[in-house]
Amino acid sequence: MLTEHEIVQELSFSWQIPQSFYRSMAGHEHPGLRVCAAQRWQSLTPAQREALLDDPDPAVGEAAQESSWEPNPEVVEATLPSIGSLSRPHVLGTCALSPALVEQCFADDTVHSLTWNRHTPPSAVARLARHPEAKVREMVAARPDLVPNLVAELREDPDKGVRTRARRHPFPRTWAEYWAIHARPVTARTSCRNQCAPEGRPGLARAAKPRCSSSACGPLL
Repeated sequence: MLTEHEIVQELSFSWQIPQSFYRSMAGHEHPGLRVCAAQRWQSLTPAQREALLDDPDPAVGEAAQESSWEPNPEVVEATLPSIGSLSRPHVLGTCALSPALVEQCFADDTVHSLTWNRHTPPSAVARLARHPEAKVREMVAARPDLVPNLVAELREDPDKGVRTRARRHPFPRTWAEYWAIHARPVTARTSCRNQCAPEGRPGLARAAKPRCSSSACGPLL
């Protein structure tokens, strides 16, 4: 039987919970829920962040301090060397990154986390969309912030998986839809259905329905 803690973890790692849910917990009377809100720092308003940093409960204040560096590119860059290798993809995939850190990812060929980071700058997204590795292009193809010319390029990509990701759900998209699309594997059947659908109306719009992905490296919603 699942414990209460395991249920909370599964919900948290599903990445389908909207920002408003975490914002609603920020002022809750139960300190445990305020801790959960603090751990979704980028979902909170500036006023809520300040309140959590000054929270009278020590656990809440500690959680807020541990999360407050995530939107600061300079602090992220300074902190990254001290972060273990297992947590590094999560940081690169969720936190705001400095231009120097983005360039370092390209230099080290560790760009996969950048494909799902909502803070990745447009210039880097364009480079990722034209990356020589098809898997990287496939991950980028479902991003909701793609500009029209990149969408057009990816829909005609030489790789079938990339084309399917780009055509799977019409624009505009949300980040929740991005992870729903990403969680659904590309198959010959789904690829065929998308390619046979009318232009701009892929046959897999229902992929945008919430799905539970256990990946802990997805973006904050």
